[in-house]
Amino acid sequence: MRFDPTDLRLFLAVADAGSITHGAADAGLSLPAASERLGDMELSGGVRLLDRGRRGVALTEAGEALAHHARLISRQMAMMRGELGEYATGLRSTLRVLANTAAMAELMPQRLAGWMGANPRVDLDLK
Repeated sequence: MRFDPTDLRLFLAVADAGSITHGAADAGLSLPAASERLGDMELSGGVRLLDRGRRGVALTEAGEALAHHARLISRQMAMMRGELGEYATGLRSTLRVLANTAAMAELMPQRLAGWMGANPRVDLDLK
Protein backbone atom coordinates (compact mmCIF):
# COMPACT_ATOMS: atom_id res chain seq x y z
CA MET A 1 0.00 0.00 0.00
CA ARG A 2 1.61 3.24 -1.19
CA PHE A 3 0.02 6.65 -0.85
CA ASP A 4 1.85 9.77 -1.93
CA PRO A 5 1.17 13.23 -0.47
CA THR A 6 -1.10 14.10 -3.41
CA ASP A 7 -3.23 11.01 -2.70
CA LEU A 8 -3.55 11.92 0.96
CA ARG A 9 -4.34 15.57 0.20
CA LEU A 10 -7.00 14.47 -2.29
CA PHE A 11 -8.51 11.98 0.14
CA LEU A 12 -8.78 14.61 2.87
CA ALA A 13 -10.30 17.11 0.45
CA VAL A 14 -12.92 14.55 -0.61
CA ALA A 15 -13.60 13.57 3.01
CA ASP A 16 -14.01 17.22 4.08
CA ALA A 17 -16.18 18.13 1.08
CA GLY A 18 -18.27 14.95 1.18
CA SER A 19 -18.02 14.87 -2.58
CA ILE A 20 -15.46 13.59 -5.07
CA THR A 21 -16.29 16.45 -7.45
CA HIS A 22 -15.75 19.19 -4.86
CA GLY A 23 -12.78 17.41 -3.28
CA ALA A 24 -11.09 17.06 -6.68
CA ALA A 25 -11.59 20.77 -7.33
CA ASP A 26 -10.18 21.65 -3.89
CA ALA A 27 -7.14 19.45 -4.56
CA GLY A 28 -6.60 20.94 -8.02
CA LEU A 29 -7.34 17.72 -9.90
CA SER A 30 -9.84 16.85 -12.58
CA LEU A 31 -12.73 14.60 -11.61
CA PRO A 32 -11.49 11.64 -13.72
CA ALA A 33 -7.95 11.92 -12.27
CA ALA A 34 -9.29 12.14 -8.72
CA SER A 35 -11.65 9.23 -9.24
CA GLU A 36 -8.83 7.10 -10.63
CA ARG A 37 -6.50 7.99 -7.75
CA LEU A 38 -9.17 7.13 -5.18
CA GLY A 39 -9.91 3.85 -6.94
CA ASP A 40 -6.19 3.01 -6.99
CA MET A 41 -5.95 3.77 -3.27
CA GLU A 42 -8.80 1.37 -2.54
CA LEU A 43 -7.38 -1.26 -4.87
CA SER A 44 -3.85 -1.10 -3.45
CA GLY A 45 -5.15 -1.24 0.13
CA GLY A 46 -7.66 -3.96 -0.66
CA VAL A 47 -10.33 -2.06 1.26
CA ARG A 48 -13.18 0.29 0.43
CA LEU A 49 -12.52 3.77 1.79
CA LEU A 50 -15.63 5.59 0.58
CA ASP A 51 -19.31 4.77 0.37
CA ARG A 52 -20.46 6.45 -2.82
CA GLY A 53 -24.05 7.63 -3.12
CA ARG A 54 -26.26 10.06 -4.99
CA ARG A 55 -25.63 12.85 -2.51
CA GLY A 56 -21.88 12.44 -2.27
CA VAL A 57 -19.57 10.17 -0.35
CA ALA A 58 -19.20 9.02 3.24
CA LEU A 59 -16.14 7.51 4.85
CA THR A 60 -16.11 3.84 5.75
CA GLU A 61 -14.39 2.75 8.97
CA ALA A 62 -11.21 2.20 6.97
CA GLY A 63 -11.68 5.64 5.43
CA GLU A 64 -12.00 7.19 8.89
CA ALA A 65 -8.75 5.50 9.93
CA LEU A 66 -6.99 6.72 6.77
CA ALA A 67 -8.32 10.27 7.28
CA HIS A 68 -6.97 10.28 10.85
CA HIS A 69 -3.50 9.18 9.74
CA ALA A 70 -3.53 11.44 6.68
CA ARG A 71 -4.19 14.45 8.93
CA LEU A 72 -1.28 13.46 11.18
CA ILE A 73 1.01 13.02 8.18
CA SER A 74 -0.08 16.38 6.74
CA ARG A 75 0.72 18.13 10.03
CA GLN A 76 4.11 16.40 10.22
CA MET A 77 4.93 17.43 6.65
CA ALA A 78 3.99 21.04 7.41
CA MET A 79 6.26 20.97 10.47
CA MET A 80 9.06 19.45 8.37
CA ARG A 81 8.71 22.17 5.72
CA GLY A 82 8.78 24.83 8.43
CA GLU A 83 11.88 23.43 10.09
CA LEU A 84 13.73 22.97 6.81
CA GLY A 85 12.73 26.51 5.89
CA GLU A 86 14.43 27.74 9.05
CA TYR A 87 17.66 26.04 7.99
CA ALA A 88 17.34 27.46 4.47
CA THR A 89 16.95 31.02 5.74
CA GLY A 90 19.69 30.71 8.33
CA LEU A 91 17.33 30.91 11.30
CA ARG A 92 18.37 27.48 12.52
CA SER A 93 21.75 25.74 12.60
CA THR A 94 23.78 23.08 14.37
CA LEU A 95 26.99 23.68 16.30
CA ARG A 96 29.26 20.70 16.84
CA VAL A 97 31.64 20.89 19.80
CA LEU A 98 34.33 18.31 20.38
CA ALA A 99 35.47 17.92 23.98
CA ASN A 100 36.95 15.29 26.23
CA THR A 101 34.85 13.58 28.89
CA ALA A 102 36.17 15.70 31.75
CA ALA A 103 35.36 18.96 29.95
CA MET A 104 31.87 17.75 29.06
CA ALA A 105 31.17 16.77 32.66
CA GLU A 106 32.88 19.66 34.48
CA LEU A 107 33.21 22.78 32.32
CA MET A 108 30.68 22.66 29.50
CA PRO A 109 27.39 22.58 31.45
CA GLN A 110 27.96 25.93 33.21
CA ARG A 111 29.47 27.64 30.19
CA LEU A 112 26.92 26.43 27.66
CA ALA A 113 23.73 26.84 29.70
CA GLY A 114 23.50 30.61 29.27
CA TRP A 115 24.62 30.50 25.66
CA MET A 116 22.01 27.87 24.79
CA GLY A 117 19.30 29.94 26.44
CA ALA A 118 20.33 32.95 24.36
CA ASN A 119 20.47 30.91 21.13
CA PRO A 120 17.41 28.62 21.10
CA ARG A 121 17.53 28.08 17.32
CA VAL A 122 20.99 26.53 17.42
CA ASP A 123 21.18 22.80 18.02
CA LEU A 124 24.24 21.75 19.98
CA ASP A 125 25.96 18.48 19.18
CA LEU A 126 28.54 17.57 21.83
CA LYS A 127 31.03 14.84 20.98
